[in-house]
Amino acid sequence: EALTIYLQLIKWNPAVYLPEVAALMNNLGLLFASMQRPKDAEFAYSNAIAIQRQLVERNPAVFASDLASALNNLGNFYVLTQRRKDAEELYQEALPIWRQLAAANSAHSDGLARSLLGLAHSDEQDRQCALVTEAVKAAIDQHLRETAAIFQKAVCPGLK
Repeated sequence: EALTIYLQLIKWNPAVYLPEVAALMNNLGLLFASMQRPKDAEFAYSNAIAIQRQLVERNPAVFASDLASALNNLGNFYVLTQRRKDAEELYQEALPIWRQLAAANSAHSDGLARSLLGLAHSDEQDRQCALVTEAVKAAIDQHLRETAAIFQKAVCPGLK
């Protein structure tokens, strides 16, 4: 019902309501994925990404992190549904966005770490250690850093 209302509001003021629809679609993707509704989840995530791409074209400084987050979310969904190649493509698209954002503002370092971890989950074993090690270094959030460190120990032979 909220989506229907937002779609009507977009007609009146797209600059204000289009970002809200993108966020709503991304959240619906998360919800549908948790409810084991994969087609609905993929549809919602894909629509969120399409809208975020439009928003980034208009104002990259404001919307780049939202696009990268949506790419990560669909990538995570693809990893869980065994679509690793599709996930890898999304993480590869998100990584340069996160790298640029994190270079300008360390508050985005956890987004970078999440993309690196996602890519490590979707990647071949030979690159996993390097990706996870970079994620450990990038992570600011303690729980995320600890999670990355556990993964690092599992995929990096000889690491103590």
